[in-house]
Amino acid sequence: EMFPTDTRFNTHVTTLSMHGSYVERVTMKKYLEKMDSLNVYIEDSYLRNYLSYVMDFDAALGIMMNDLRDKNLLDKTTIYCG
Repeated sequence: EMFPTDTRFNTHVTTLSMHGSYVERVTMKKYLEKMDSLNVYIEDSYLRNYLSYVMDFDAALGIMMNDLRDKNLLDKTTIYCG
């Protein structure tokens, strides 16, 4: 369970998915295919791969936000991205 509801807790979540070498990876294939299906053409492969990482981060953040909302913890949570 990602967030307990019966006790107070403090957690620190960090991600490295938005940092590093933006090379094409198998795990990003679904996002690259999504860009292709929307006719998003980006000639620079570095930028294209970077955007797939942004899409992956956005999906992970959405999962976390939905879980907090479903457990009525969203109003009791501080989320900092910086």
